[in-house]
Amino acid sequence: MDFFGRQDWARKRTRWLVTLFVLAVIALVLAVNLGCYLAVKVGAPMLLTDYDIQVGGFVSWMLSKAGLVVSLVTVLVIGLGSGINWLRISGGGKDVANLVGARRIAADSKDPDERRLINIVEEMSIASGTPVPALYVMDHETGINAFVAGLNQQDTVLVVTKGALQTLNRQELQGVIAHEYSHILNYDMRLNVHLLGVLAGILLIGQLGEFIIRHIRFSGRRSNDKDSGGGVLAIILLGVALLVVGYLGLFFGRLIKAGVSRQREFLADASAVQFTRDNSGIAGALAKIQSHSGQSLLMNAHAEDMSHMCFGESVKVQMSGMLSTHPPLPERIKALGFSPEVLVRQQLRRQQEQAEAEVKAASVATPKAAAPGFNMPGADVLAPAAIMASIGTVQPEQLAQAEALLETIALDLHQLAHDRRQVAMLLIALMLHRQPIDKTLQPLLAKTLNDEQRQRLPALCDEVNQLQPEPRMALLNLCKLAVQELDKLQKQQLLQALLGIARQDQQISLAEFIQYTLVRQWALPKQHKGPTLSRFTQVQQALVTVLGTFVFCCGEPGRNPEKVEQFRQALSSFELAGEQALPERFEAVAFDEALDVLDRLSPLLKKPLLATLTELTLADNQVSVEERELLRAIAERLNCAMPLLPKQA
Repeated sequence: MDFFGRQDWARKRTRWLVTLFVLAVIALVLAVNLGCYLAVKVGAPMLLTDYDIQVGGFVSWMLSKAGLVVSLVTVLVIGLGSGINWLRISGGGKDVANLVGARRIAADSKDPDERRLINIVEEMSIASGTPVPALYVMDHETGINAFVAGLNQQDTVLVVTKGALQTLNRQELQGVIAHEYSHILNYDMRLNVHLLGVLAGILLIGQLGEFIIRHIRFSGRRSNDKDSGGGVLAIILLGVALLVVGYLGLFFGRLIKAGVSRQREFLADASAVQFTRDNSGIAGALAKIQSHSGQSLLMNAHAEDMSHMCFGESVKVQMSGMLSTHPPLPERIKALGFSPEVLVRQQLRRQQEQAEAEVKAASVATPKAAAPGFNMPGADVLAPAAIMASIGTVQPEQLAQAEALLETIALDLHQLAHDRRQVAMLLIALMLHRQPIDKTLQPLLAKTLNDEQRQRLPALCDEVNQLQPEPRMALLNLCKLAVQELDKLQKQQLLQALLGIARQDQQISLAEFIQYTLVRQWALPKQHKGPTLSRFTQVQQALVTVLGTFVFCCGEPGRNPEKVEQFRQALSSFELAGEQALPERFEAVAFDEALDVLDRLSPLLKKPLLATLTELTLADNQVSVEERELLRAIAERLNCAMPLLPKQA
């Protein structure tokens, strides 16, 4: 199954989750009614005044007014619990991180462990073509664990425990991060967030039972009314019944989470090995969890809610063979090719002796000074099918490419990209790109930059202009975390300044469009795209716009008979009728709006679209920097992670 198939599977899995939720609600409604019926029958039989109920028993109870009221209240309680929890996390990954009390890691953090995490994540994101996720740490958690959350790749967060940062070496931490990136690329994170919201209502029933029992105990000490004994007994029995039903809800919740989560953990472990070509890193992390005093357990109040999202088990469960959200650690280690009892311990001992001093020190080290140039390793011949197959995956060669890219960027530029106070200046310098700082721009710059930054800007422009195109794009992507740390006004001022620069020559270029739309996505991510579109006939005009613009921009921008024929063939592959003219220039606004429409396509329809664009890119057996970045930018807008591409095909 390729990336698009996995995305479609995740979307269908969400519908399957809704079905399971409905079945669980029906079971809980029946259980609550049974508890109420037995509580009244045992504790206050005089309340069963309806002759049909007395004769017909539980079935008649379900059909009576009392049964209907209990059913309605149960459904409302479950819906209320799920609704409230969904509102708390409706903002996506950031809301989930806040729910568990995680602290956001500053992009310019000086903490060595946090700096190491940032470096690993940036390398993985640049290699895979995914936006850099916001990073959080759970400072009070000593167990070794991590999770990702988000509704799409733009709002994804990656949360790690303090124990993971302090206990794992770089190799092991990279294995854990690669595991979590598999969940991002497979869209498991979206399903996990939906599961988090849905199951809250099921668990609320048990919490209601606990509240009733505590209230009766307290009020019982203050009441000597013997006549109310039967009613009190009935209420106590009701509370006990709800508590029992609550545990039944917990059982259903864990069963659903186990069914959704367990097999995906094996797949994510295997993907981590594929990404890094190193099975010892993630195996070492699992072995450390096994021997760690706190293992991967969380002390957080939401540990149970988050159990299906985490790298390792966050809570201990009974009947772990049925209800555990993760395979047993020995099985995961064995699946990676190690003996849990012998080989992993020996390997960890060697890692402690060799890697701790060398690998960790190298990972914490700041980026190197700018290298004289950049040559992308592994630029093998690729066919369109190979590029399409690479979407949603990461190869070790691409990680090496990302590391090489980052090493060509000077230390001072790295620091500016991670500093929220300086990132606007760097982005403006990147947008100017050999353009003069026109006087008409000064009012916009004055709103965004202080006097010192405006004086420094010309020298910074000279420095970034010396970068080759690949490192320029890598540097741009490093700015995401710092941009997200800006407040609302600062984000608006930055976007106004970038748009003003792009428009100063009355025409937005392709490079300016790519940079502006990327920064806009970071600053103002869209939460709601609209309903999914399942037919190309629903997006005909958007297809014409995107295909025409892409053909126009590929190679030497312009129009010629060869491009007109390429455009005609591209349209025919989507059975688009009628004569369509190739654009005469790059229309940024129309292109932007068309991409928004195409982002609503189902995953299986995005695949032929990207395949066609890839074939157009490789039509001349050459892939220019501009073509590569345009293709990757479109893929990112469509929430499809396209990894680094070679120069030749």
